[in-house]
Amino acid sequence: MEVVRTHIADVVRERGHDRPARIVSLGSGPAREIEAYLGSHAASGNRAEFSLIDQEEVALHYAHEKTYPYVLNSDGRLKVQGYNMSFTDILRGTEGLVGLPPQDLAYSVGLLDYLTDHRCKALVKRLYDLLTPGGQLIIGNMNQCSLSNYWPMEYISDWTLHYRNDA
Repeated sequence: MEVVRTHIADVVRERGHDRPARIVSLGSGPAREIEAYLGSHAASGNRAEFSLIDQEEVALHYAHEKTYPYVLNSDGRLKVQGYNMSFTDILRGTEGLVGLPPQDLAYSVGLLDYLTDHRCKALVKRLYDLLTPGGQLIIGNMNQCSLSNYWPMEYISDWTLHYRNDA
């Protein structure tokens, strides 16, 4: 969360002067990194538009509830918009990303853990194609290493993820 929050701060600082910095989070969940960014940088004077995409309405409601006070007090500099969309529709290309303007930062942390390599490549390409020239793409995934949580996730919780390594 802190790594993504730092990238958000950098992008907004670099791009949020003449127009709002545009940032999309796919599989945003409660968007705690945006809440943390707004809590520490809301008065910076830069402009930003955050698009949060998730299929869980409760997560989007939480994100709205936590970010709304910052948006309300920003004099129009900040915007946070939640989009309740099915990831299946996004993967099929029938909904979601097509309506967004070019983004300065696109990220997904945790969603690709659930997807096969083929679907990951397709989704990463769609996110990459959404970027402005010089935009950044951040993809997070559970790492396959000795310190991973593979054993408790698979054998205690019966929660299957696709672990990946650097290769």
